[in-house]
This record gives sequence, structure tokens and C-alpha cells, in this order.
Amino acid sequence: MYTKLSKILSAAVLCATSVSMATAASIAVPNFSFEAPAITNQDGFESVAQDWVQTFGFTGNTGIQLGTVTTPDFTGFIGSQVAFANSGSSLGTSADLHTIALGDTYTLTVAAAGRTDFASTGFRIQLTNSAFTPLFTSFITNPADDYAFNDYTISYTIAAGDPFIGQGLRINLINENESNQTSFDNIRLTVDNIPEPSTSLVLISGLALLGLRRRRA
Repeated sequence: MYTKLSKILSAAVLCATSVSMATAASIAVPNFSFEAPAITNQDGFESVAQDWVQTFGFTGNTGIQLGTVTTPDFTGFIGSQVAFANSGSSLGTSADLHTIALGDTYTLTVAAAGRTDFASTGFRIQLTNSAFTPLFTSFITNPADDYAFNDYTISYTIAAGDPFIGQGLRINLINENESNQTSFDNIRLTVDNIPEPSTSLVLISGLALLGLRRRRA
């Protein structure tokens, strides 16, 4: 009897563990590499990025540019265009990307680069709600101003009682200083969902009880 119960409980724990193990799922970020609209003017700049909006700053201080319009050219970006934010301005996604839920862990990775002619003193990448109120902010100080894109990553887990549960999730990219520029590219977002411990316990108990009933039958 004890051997059978042990086997049933072991199987239940294994099943519950496999259910509770988090597997990262990608969340689509529209225009994640800022290839739209395609830049056709000779200056190589546009003040509008499709699926993104300026969330702070003077009009025209954010937008997109060709990665090869600077001297020297940017390196490490994908496609042909990148986003930029000047003079303390910011840009964010124009629509919600996900509904914030208990147990979600969001991981945001952003490629960013600085310029020697507009030396960056820092920038911020944020996970926000629909009103661009930040869930979590990472402030990157003094990134390399070498025109090379590097990845920066932040993660945030939604715990019980989090005021953002049920709200929409967005991304906000912020240039920190009035006299510099930060460029952004290749925006990636994933979500893991890890059940609360009590949920896993209920699942184990239920599976074990079901197994015992089947044995008795």
C-alpha cells in the first residue's frame, strides 16, 4: 500500500513540476527593428516610427533613421533602420502588447547605442502599463558612445497584490539627458508564467487523490 501511494505521489509531483516549470514565450513587438515606414528622404531621418509614439519631449525629438546615416556608421543593428531619442525624450509602443497577469515574469531586451558627437550620459528602458506608468525601470549609466549596439535586459515578476494586474503592458524607451541621443533597435519581449506555490500544492493533492481512486476501483 505504501509503495503504491509513494508511486502515485511521485507521479503527481512529476506532473505538477512539469506543469509549473516556466517556459518562455515570445510576445510580438510590432516594428521591433524600426523598419517601418521605410525612409526615402535624402536626410535619412523620419520623425515617426510605425506602431510607436513619442511619450515625452518636443515633437520631432524621437523617430527613426538609417543605420548608415551617421559618421561612422552604426554597427550591430538588424535591418537598415534604427530608432532614436534626443534631448530627454522618449518613445513607447502605441498599443498594449499583453495583459498583465499574476505570476507573469516579463523579460525585455533592447539593443542600444550611443554616439560620440551626442555623448550619452544614460538612458532608461521600461515595462509600463497602458498609461506609461512604469512597472519596472532600468537606468543604464554612461553606455559606450562608440556607435555599437549592445543588448540590455530587464525582468519583472508580477506578484500577488501588484496594482498592474489586469492592465495592458507596453514598452517605453527613454533618453535621459537634454544634450545627447540614444539609438534603439531589435526590441524583444518574453513572458514566463510560474504558478503560485499553493496552486502547485492543490494540483499535487488532486492528482494523488485521483490516482488513489483509480487504484481502489
